[in-house]
Amino acid sequence: KTSSSAICAIRPQRLSSPTMASKVANKRASTAAAGRPSKVAKKDDAVAKWKLSQIGEALEISQKKAVPAEVVALLSAVLKHSLPVYKDERHEFQSAVLSMVEKTMGDAEAVLIQDLEAAEAAVNGLGDERARREAAVTETAQQLTTAAEEHKQKQELKVETAAALKAAVDALAEAHTKQREGDAEAVETE
Repeated sequence: KTSSSAICAIRPQRLSSPTMASKVANKRASTAAAGRPSKVAKKDDAVAKWKLSQIGEALEISQKKAVPAEVVALLSAVLKHSLPVYKDERHEFQSAVLSMVEKTMGDAEAVLIQDLEAAEAAVNGLGDERARREAAVTETAQQLTTAAEEHKQKQELKVETAAALKAAVDALAEAHTKQREGDAEAVETE
């Protein structure tokens, strides 16, 4: 940036007139004075909008407790006109809206408390459920061990029965062979 004396040195004819110099000074003063508060106001507006959106989202939770969606939408829309106004400057309708919002937020809180209690009950019940499932796993493991032992015994019995059957078939085949030989001798003798 250049200083004002450097600007005067470069362009002395423009700033030499008193009306022009006062216009430039006024312009700079108004820009500096007006620039800072507007930025702060924009920042405050963004924070206020964010807070209002958070309250609107909290109001939507109350729909689980039979608060119609239209009511929630209405309260959310009117909230931005009621909440930023100081309490002692509010119109009675603005105060009434905020009391309705407060009641609706109470309903939302009740819903959240119910959800929390249900979740805690589920978590607490998981200990019992876990013990039940572990017992079922232990019982199933015992049944598997018993079934494996029975299967092994039956496999051994199957092997023994197959060996006995083979021995019986071999004995029968040997008996058939002897009978044929005996029959053949009997036919020769006759």
